[in-house]
Amino acid sequence: MDKMLVMEKSEINTLLQFFPQGLVAVDLETTGLSPLIDKIIEIAAVKLSPDGKLTSYSSLVDPEIPIPELTTKIHGIEDSMVSGAPKLKEIFPEFLKFWGDTDMVAHNAKFDLGFIVYFALKNNFNVPKVNILDSLAFSRHGLSGAGKPENNKLSTLVKHFNIPLLSHHRALDDAVACMRVFAKSLLHVQDRSSAQKVLKNKALIFNLKSFHKNASFEIPKSLLGLKPKVETQQVVEIEYLGGTIRNQYRPIRPLSFMPLPGGPVLNALCLLSFHYKNFSLKKIRHFKEPSEEQIDIWLAKLSAHQLKKGLT
Repeated sequence: MDKMLVMEKSEINTLLQFFPQGLVAVDLETTGLSPLIDKIIEIAAVKLSPDGKLTSYSSLVDPEIPIPELTTKIHGIEDSMVSGAPKLKEIFPEFLKFWGDTDMVAHNAKFDLGFIVYFALKNNFNVPKVNILDSLAFSRHGLSGAGKPENNKLSTLVKHFNIPLLSHHRALDDAVACMRVFAKSLLHVQDRSSAQKVLKNKALIFNLKSFHKNASFEIPKSLLGLKPKVETQQVVEIEYLGGTIRNQYRPIRPLSFMPLPGGPVLNALCLLSFHYKNFSLKKIRHFKEPSEEQIDIWLAKLSAHQLKKGLT
């Protein structure tokens, strides 16, 4: 067996207690943060079968667009490495075959599954109607009290649980790490009923049957001007039809366009509440660029908030 796929027996037994039909952990490397804009350049998954056997799937992917230098600095994947690699449409059927009909976990699952779901729906692939769980969300709500990790990043959690991670931000290494972190987090919550409650109420992101095959996740033409703002995370103001600041402009730092069961959303940091929020594209009426002076004021308030919370 590949040394990367070795897990402790306690980890395997714990996962099978909660997922007797097995579990798949997935991780992607991409050209950027927006599933509705960016492309997959590496896809990997680790599968735990009901008999406790571990298998893996991994492939580089030709994104058919240049890889931005900024993202290459994160994962180390250059254009030359994916030149000649299969296109996603060519290997997606074998990825789906590997996945099978098994629940899936990912670290920050909305990101990875956003890419997978959007590609599948756009290209008429049927994804299994299984539960999608988030190991980040489970660790955030399940690891509490004295001795909890400093934060819930994958790189932090592997150190917290003393899990080796050879190549962070390479898909197969991170998929293995995700599976092991999820198992360790479940082990940490010793009361099974408490763990089940966190799984159901916090870590269960969605079931893929929630996505309608004919749903449209295209960005409205009136909002296409937001694409470069998202790519640079440039502060903008949006007039939003919902929420507590209804029908008023609010400042945000946009992060990504994502598909969710209810439709496409803009994930962004609200510079009034300092919370990350999903804004339905259907409810964004307009957007505008604020003045440099106003941006400086908002960012200064954000820095003060982060310093107070110890987030810097």
